[in-house]
Amino acid sequence: MKKVDKTLNICTTGTWLSSSNVGDNAVFLGIKDSIEKIGKVKFTVFSSYPGRVSDKYQVSSYAPKTGILSIIRSLRNSDALFFTGGTPFYDDKFHMTYFSFLSFVASIFRKKSVVYSISLRDIKSSYSSYLLKYICGNSCYLGAREDDTLKHFYLLSGKGRKVNLLPDPGTQLVPISSQQAKKILEKERMYVHDKTVGICLRGFSSSDEFKKHHFNSKFSSEKLDNFKDTIKNFVEYLVSKKKCNVIFLPMHVYEPDNDKNLAKEIYNELEDNDVKECVRVVKRQYGPREMKGIFGELFALVGVRFHSLVLSSSMHTPLISIGYAKKNRAIMDYVGKSDFHIDLDGLDLRFLKTRFEKIYKNRKKVVDELAKRYKEINKEYNSQLRKVLRVITEGKKNE
Repeated sequence: MKKVDKTLNICTTGTWLSSSNVGDNAVFLGIKDSIEKIGKVKFTVFSSYPGRVSDKYQVSSYAPKTGILSIIRSLRNSDALFFTGGTPFYDDKFHMTYFSFLSFVASIFRKKSVVYSISLRDIKSSYSSYLLKYICGNSCYLGAREDDTLKHFYLLSGKGRKVNLLPDPGTQLVPISSQQAKKILEKERMYVHDKTVGICLRGFSSSDEFKKHHFNSKFSSEKLDNFKDTIKNFVEYLVSKKKCNVIFLPMHVYEPDNDKNLAKEIYNELEDNDVKECVRVVKRQYGPREMKGIFGELFALVGVRFHSLVLSSSMHTPLISIGYAKKNRAIMDYVGKSDFHIDLDGLDLRFLKTRFEKIYKNRKKVVDELAKRYKEINKEYNSQLRKVLRVITEGKKNE
């Protein structure tokens, strides 16, 4: 890819960088890593908790409620505004008004706005829908990370507008080395052998307000009890029947979205001490580079968290997806493994067993298939990144 001579100044918003959530931070670092392969980049992050972001990434960061003038100055001095993250646009009047304001200010200063590899959630309010259409219309590049959002962009943008499929930036994240990942697993008393299976859960006990902004679906208590019981029974099967080790790997360990809680509940309900000896619940929060490296050392992964699927599949680790949102099925379709996905609503133990048996018997074939698919994905990502940079650096029109 052609090198970029100048340092790019990019303002970005939409990722939950003030948290330790692995997925949001993987998106940001994936964008950073991929651009830095071809040039220098300086980020300014707009966040509700700018101090946390500045301390973590040594970048300038400003909050909409306390730093609006700094935000305006940053946009004036930038090359582009990136809307990114997993699902940055959702049905909230203040949130969508603020994002529209950013888009408007960028346009006043003749700066390029980019919608970079996102998923769209259902937006029912006419006000939020209108603002979303405005943001998309103001953007010089629209990048969806899956087909449903791609189709939605086409509907929003009208005929003749280019819309692009841009793989999730987490696919481009540079992981820690294999040796470093193995040391972490040893520290967790999980000594990797040929059959160590990782499980990345997500609990659903957070507040209704949190769920409104993060979940597409609501699950009944019966469905959630079935989810927990099925995972417990599957862990017992993996250890007792397949002689595997099992490690629960949290992608976020802080309230109101703490993955450890459900993992500990399942662990405590295991009755056989011999099974428990082969199961670990990781307590600390590892970063996205560490998690991606760890995923690369596993025999297989069972993932509920979306970015557990992105990061593990990009390391060519065989995976089974349990979907709580449309994006889970979308990523499994995209990597060519839709037959290894089941929605949480329909989860049953038989599905997990049969899919794991396929991995168990044909693991090399699955690994090779993922490696082949990711050659194509990486090529497509780099092609789309070139488009974005042409828009920013060469003054190209909409791509």
